[in-house]
Amino acid sequence: MELYVFRHGQSIGNQQHLFSGWCQLELTENGIRQAEALRDRLNGLTFDCVYSSDLVRAIETANIVLPQMTVIQDTDLREVNVGILAGRKLTECQDEYGEMLEISRRTRDFTHFGGENSQALMDRAMSFLARVSQVKAERIAVFCHEGIIKGMLSAVMGILLDEHRFSHANCNYSVFTYSMEHGWRLLRWNV
Repeated sequence: MELYVFRHGQSIGNQQHLFSGWCQLELTENGIRQAEALRDRLNGLTFDCVYSSDLVRAIETANIVLPQMTVIQDTDLREVNVGILAGRKLTECQDEYGEMLEISRRTRDFTHFGGENSQALMDRAMSFLARVSQVKAERIAVFCHEGIIKGMLSAVMGILLDEHRFSHANCNYSVFTYSMEHGWRLLRWNV
């Protein structure tokens, strides 16, 4: 099985430098163009099924890229939960929370703000990967967020990774493969 994991197009949160988290933020005009360009890049590539985060920016991207497909929404594919920071400007939060916020961002631990940490994100990624590995399909598309893609990478590697070293651009994708013999493996990153 091949799992193509796509990050959504540029969202209002990306554009305005917001902590997006679980906010329902739409794509920008640029994000729509990115999704259309991704659709063109995938010309001829077919998928047996499509999963998406239930957050609107991922769903919009999925519907633009694969308009003929039914999208299965899955809450495990949401972005990292940043708690009370969600929807707020990064600079505003830096002014209010200072070093506490910097430590949370560096360690990817937003539990102080009512969110989740890297382990919880990786657990959600592992849950999704376990379920999707049981699907009878050769190629699956997944539309989600940078944080959960990094969570999948951590789950596949079996360790919590320093996420700042691994960026994943809007409307790029990574490919994971699964077999009974080898389990999950990373084939391509941030293409």
